[in-house]
Amino acid sequence: MNEVYFILALVFSLFLNACNTKQDSKNKELPAILSPYLGLMPPGLIPKIVAPGIIATGEDFVGNVKFSPDMKEIYTIKKGGKYKDFTSLVIRYENNKWQDESVTDVQNPVFSKDGTIIYKGSEYRERIETGWSEPKSMGAPFEDRYVMGISISDKNTILFDHYESPDTKGAISYSRLKDGKYQPSQN
Repeated sequence: MNEVYFILALVFSLFLNACNTKQDSKNKELPAILSPYLGLMPPGLIPKIVAPGIIATGEDFVGNVKFSPDMKEIYTIKKGGKYKDFTSLVIRYENNKWQDESVTDVQNPVFSKDGTIIYKGSEYRERIETGWSEPKSMGAPFEDRYVMGISISDKNTILFDHYESPDTKGAISYSRLKDGKYQPSQN
């Protein structure tokens, strides 16, 4: 539960920072940040702005911030500043410091608990040595419908919202993993 509060506080802090920071960050070098929490103390009970000037520079919109389970990758989208259109980015913690952001094709990932799989819609990607595999179909019961959002339990049960076709009403369903295969969905 504390992880949920931390993530909510982080997203709220980033939103406030994006709205209120007015410093010019053009031609500004990324400072060396040596701790996993972007130079801050580990989270406590009081929300704080995270990494002002690094994730949100004041000249951009930042949204959909997702940390990998090992806290070594941050996925986000930005628009503004050097990004004319919404752009998906990743910031990695490597060699004991946070690296510069880089453009990625991974958008708004949902991570497996161990961080080895990411899900989006009815597809998934596996972690490989160079990053992520190409998208793969999740198969039945996900491929025959338009999956919009996914949540995954500790036991790998997937809760998802979907609709059958654009002219139908949606539903919330779940599918349990049994013997390595997802079972028919239940509403």
